Amino acid sequence: MKTLVSWSSGKDSAWMIHVLRQRGDVELAGLLTTVNEAAQRVAMHAVRVDVLQAQADSLELPLWQIPIPSPCPNDVYERTMSAAVERAVAEGFTHMAFGDLFLDDIRQYRVDKLAGTGLTPIFPLFDPTPGATTALARDIVQSPCADRNGHHRRARRLRLYRFDLLIVSLTSWDQRPPRTGRRRDGTTQPPAAPASATLKRRCLPPAAS
Repeated sequence: MKTLVSWSSGKDSAWMIHVLRQRGDVELAGLLTTVNEAAQRVAMHAVRVDVLQAQADSLELPLWQIPIPSPCPNDVYERTMSAAVERAVAEGFTHMAFGDLFLDDIRQYRVDKLAGTGLTPIFPLFDPTPGATTALARDIVQSPCADRNGHHRRARRLRLYRFDLLIVSLTSWDQRPPRTGRRRDGTTQPPAAPASATLKRRCLPPAAS
């Protein structure tokens, strides 16, 4: 399975690489990241492109930087990504890996967009069951990839990941109350936009250095 990784530059993508490298059926052959063209930062996390390249160098994987404008209309984003998918298929990729954890609509959006393209999406970390994200965080902290202070050894010199804090943040997701249609003041709140709407808006305003 020649696999292109959707690389956000964040902790979930980093752990996904670790998981995929334990599998004997996956050939990791590249990272794909959308970049805010104006700011020269990762569109998802606003990480500088020089840090992004350092991450790719550390992982010893080719990096595909996919420039997108800011703001980025959805049709432009999808057209740009379609071109990247066509390139991947032409270069022999058969799968694309995503580090999604539990949002079904984002997962389905990716499945729908890749249907019939020649790339099959895989989701090594996906598990929407209650408690799964907390268990994942604990697995990360207890793995040989993290030192006793909860720092990821490989990522430490590129971008500091505090996995002890990750447990707190992911536990809060597992324990979040169900959404209701009423605010605390009794007024009705509008329905939340689907997560896929956020997924498709990949551009952030230029971030300060």
